[in-house]
Amino acid sequence: NAERMEAVYENCLVMIYDKKISSMRDMIGVLEGVAKQGRPLMIIAEDVGRKLEQATLADLGTAKRVVIDKDNATIIDGAGKKAEIQARVAQIRAQIEETHGLFKNFVANHRPQVDLARVATGEHWYGTQAKELGLVDDLITSDEYLYRYFDIADVYKLEYKAPKRLRDRLSSSVATLAGELANRAWTELDRRRIDY
Repeated sequence: NAERMEAVYENCLVMIYDKKISSMRDMIGVLEGVAKQGRPLMIIAEDVGRKLEQATLADLGTAKRVVIDKDNATIIDGAGKKAEIQARVAQIRAQIEETHGLFKNFVANHRPQVDLARVATGEHWYGTQAKELGLVDDLITSDEYLYRYFDIADVYKLEYKAPKRLRDRLSSSVATLAGELANRAWTELDRRRIDY
């Protein structure tokens, strides 16, 4: 729904996973089953403790309706066991409170001038807002930051070179071999011509 800036899925399958999904290959079994059913699939990354490649359709939950906007994912009429859902919600809330407490402690210890009541609201702060609230000391570019430390610290330039694809390595090796064979052939022809 573009007007309300939300996505709504009816009769949705739900997958909960505890890690980053880095390869679609790991999900082939589940995706094939989902495709055969022709139903939408919602994937939530959480702490479940299961290997993705072992997942099957039987591991997926269901919901009559899922509504997703920029801040929330709401599962309506899920088919899970109420006690298990409530236990998981309580666990997530406890983790949020723990993280919030860690943030408050960090700010109190490292930035005592900051008004905790104002910044510990769960909101995020950008650029000048963060500076005005005392969350950062200065706003500079990464280049400016590096230039400040050239004289007082060791600054290294790191460069990543992507490995060549097999095709490129083989073609390079074949070209090198062909060049060497051509040089040998010319050398041999020159030697034979001199001998005559």
